[in-house]
Amino acid sequence: MGDCQTLYSLSLSELSNNISIQDISVHTNKGLIQARCGTPISVGLNLCVHILATVDFLQSNGFSDADFPRLAFLCPQIFSSTFETTDIAPIFDFLALELPASVQQSRGLILRCPKILFSDVEFWLRPTLRFLRQVGIQDLSHPSNLNAHLLNTRVPVPSLGFQKA
Repeated sequence: MGDCQTLYSLSLSELSNNISIQDISVHTNKGLIQARCGTPISVGLNLCVHILATVDFLQSNGFSDADFPRLAFLCPQIFSSTFETTDIAPIFDFLALELPASVQQSRGLILRCPKILFSDVEFWLRPTLRFLRQVGIQDLSHPSNLNAHLLNTRVPVPSLGFQKA
């Protein structure tokens, strides 16, 4: 594998002030950003800024540099040009306010089940949390594999169908 250094330590200010496009590369395997050695390719400045903004957002929510390889491997779309941090902000709000979980507990739950970042709060997470509490499951904010996957399990939600007269 060799010695790889991740580029996650760059900040947006360093990027805009000190680094040219030739200095920025990501290691890639079939187009997915990963923390493994390979042939580095230069990526566009906009994508670099976008990725660094995503990294900054995740770091502001308790994630460390060591967490990014796992996230990139399990959910590579997090580091794509189509990903927006505004899409996952409600997940962090839900975990903090409704579960409630601390920043580190939220981080632990997400690392154990990163796909939770792509769950809909209103139609998936909130009904599941309500159901799990009704059946007596407690301490769901504790970061465990079981809790993370339970929270990310869909439960049937009664539909508001119209009755025929």
